[in-house]
Amino acid sequence: MEFKTYDEQIAYLKENPDAIYSHWDRPTQFGPLFKKVTLEPRIINFKCGCLTQIRNDVDKFAYIQGEMNFDLTDEIRNDERIPKHGSYITIEDLPVFKEWQERIDKLQTA
Repeated sequence: MEFKTYDEQIAYLKENPDAIYSHWDRPTQFGPLFKKVTLEPRIINFKCGCLTQIRNDVDKFAYIQGEMNFDLTDEIRNDERIPKHGSYITIEDLPVFKEWQERIDKLQTA
């Protein structure tokens, strides 16, 4: 089951909180909420990460329109609302992921 919108995925995860980690762990399978910060989420880039990976790992970065974006990376690393690992994500955190992903989507298409 792949979700097309953040709201659809959040609604499902609110009803099925035990599925949060599996959605985080396999974002290309389930939907957009935990995708990597890049235009090419299915291409393996060892420097690119999702929000939690960027927040937790000094070797992961945000990529906007194919370029490493240090300012955005720093903002993500400093946002204490983002858990540092997928196993720490709760229902209450889901709107934070949506907020970030919508912002990133706008930057990717600007």
